[in-house]
Amino acid sequence: MILNYRDWANANTTIGRLKSRLDNLRHKIGKFKNKNNVVFETTQLERRILELSCQIEEYNRLQTQNKSVSLPSRLDEIPDYLIRRRIRCGVTQLELAQRLGFSRAAICTYETSRYAGASLSRILQIDAAIEELESTREFELSFLLESERLII
Repeated sequence: MILNYRDWANANTTIGRLKSRLDNLRHKIGKFKNKNNVVFETTQLERRILELSCQIEEYNRLQTQNKSVSLPSRLDEIPDYLIRRRIRCGVTQLELAQRLGFSRAAICTYETSRYAGASLSRILQIDAAIEELESTREFELSFLLESERLII
């Protein structure tokens, strides 16, 4: 899962490198003695490109969609739920950290580890901060839309 803009940019760069490697392999396939290895590597590259493309698509969709993120049905889905909500409401890791009085590195560590070391009270604290930021963003957005309507 892509957690922030830096991950998004790295994923795009990686896709470019993987596609270049894939094109290179396809052009040189006749020169290899063991074509099975080449076919295997090509399949792996295609799979990784698809995986990264799906992650980029999800990150882009979360940033542009206006509907809420679905509630998790299992406990192990809570970390991704929190991350998706943060991204959907347009809050960076730094903004969330500042709201909580944490360092950006702390939020980055929580998200990278999928909140593995976080206590339940810490997860609830982060959830409440995201909830507050979501409502603030929705108010700001509705205010801007209303202002535009009055100007027109």
